[in-house]
Amino acid sequence: MKKTNMSLLPVFNRKQYGKLLTLFISELMVLPNSSRHETEASGLRAWISKTPYYKLRHRAFLLFTVFALILPFIKINGNQVFLLSFLHLEFHLFGVSYDMQELYLIPLILILAFVFVFLATSLGGRMWCGWGCPQTMFRTLYRDFIQEKLLGLRKFHLKTRPLKLQKWQERFKFLLGILLLTPLMFAASANILWFFVAPQEFFYLLLNHPQEHSFLFVFWILLALFLVIDISWFGENFCHYVCPYARIQTVLFDEDTPVAIYDKARGDNTDGSRSNRNKKGVVDSSGDCTGCLACVRICPAEIDIRDGLQLACIACLECSDACAPVMQRLAKKNLISWTSEKVLAGFKLNLLRPRVWYYATIIVIISAILFYSGGNRETLLLNINRTTQLYKLKDEGKSVENHYVLLLTNIDDKAHTFTIATKDLNGLTIKRPRRPFLIKAGGRVRKVLIISTSKLLVNNSAGNTSLDFIIRAFATDDPEKIFSEHSSFFMFPAAGEVRMKP
Repeated sequence: MKKTNMSLLPVFNRKQYGKLLTLFISELMVLPNSSRHETEASGLRAWISKTPYYKLRHRAFLLFTVFALILPFIKINGNQVFLLSFLHLEFHLFGVSYDMQELYLIPLILILAFVFVFLATSLGGRMWCGWGCPQTMFRTLYRDFIQEKLLGLRKFHLKTRPLKLQKWQERFKFLLGILLLTPLMFAASANILWFFVAPQEFFYLLLNHPQEHSFLFVFWILLALFLVIDISWFGENFCHYVCPYARIQTVLFDEDTPVAIYDKARGDNTDGSRSNRNKKGVVDSSGDCTGCLACVRICPAEIDIRDGLQLACIACLECSDACAPVMQRLAKKNLISWTSEKVLAGFKLNLLRPRVWYYATIIVIISAILFYSGGNRETLLLNINRTTQLYKLKDEGKSVENHYVLLLTNIDDKAHTFTIATKDLNGLTIKRPRRPFLIKAGGRVRKVLIISTSKLLVNNSAGNTSLDFIIRAFATDDPEKIFSEHSSFFMFPAAGEVRMKP
């Protein structure tokens, strides 16, 4: 095999990588000295500048949809990339299967998810809300495709105008739109459930054993109906009043966070307050804003971007697309752009600031812990519980028994034969189980363990004595690698209750 000349490959330090990432993000952002709708040199900026934001959003929607649909079917080592199964009491992460006894990893995953949200918010503001959130995707599908394209109930640039539905044809089209939306929401709710029930198992239970798993399918139906009501009626009010993401982001924003911003200095040439506008929205100033209200009419969140940053804004940037042709006809630059307050003021973009590096470092550390735990996890899980009876006397006090309940889980990807032994306490004998037993790959077995002794382990006339020892479970074919040890105690009665010789 021909070796690659590594000297020809580019090598970058942290500062150079930062410049590259900043350059890439800046290509996506609209800077004050550029316009998306101007003719520019060929390359990434030229392609993006000629593409409206709504088209880029639709392509992002398609990408996220395909990813969400195929992710449950991707398997690594026979396990899903992500699966939280309540039916089998197991958890899959990046192809590694975890037992419910290993759910201590869940807090790490939740922390990882939250820090990733913090990082994404610092880099892109509320881009998730407008470009990746299922709520926004479903609303766009229902409003822009079904109601506008297919049924002609509304116009693209009049999203804030409520449907009157005065004619029977309009009412029929509205009901038809809900009927078209319903099967799509059933598919979406099934897609959500596939992260909790494996897709193959979901279809098998649906076709063969629906009555035995009625809770699962009732939950599926209720989730789908909720999505239908949410998308067709509740709409953007879900973002306003239910979703906490907007309120979380308010503490994550800073002067370098990219957001959808209206250039008040150039547009209003005033403080931009509503007191400076007449009833038609025209600003009483010498600014570039014409008061056409195109940005207001097209906003799905029903806000006025000219009033500044608001909680309801989802950064969809459709207002920017509506403003661009108006300004282009006037031979002026767009008044609405996706940029930061600092860049809008004429300062340099500072994307890779300290908080970004902090978030990225935390993500790397937690991810490393998760991968390490996946590669160095136990292949056998052992859970020990004692019965309610402290001890049991046999043969008129000549022997003492203690009973335990063992739960063994084989985490390995193949079956093994296991046996039980004791350590650190001489004189103990295992009466049950006497023979090795088989546990399949990923299987779970419950065993009753009876430990007996006919020796006087302790001569204490004052009362019962608790003696610590180790219970060891191991695979007979690989005892040094596949095993589990847990401490427990053997309860020995007072000397007056037994008839054992010292």
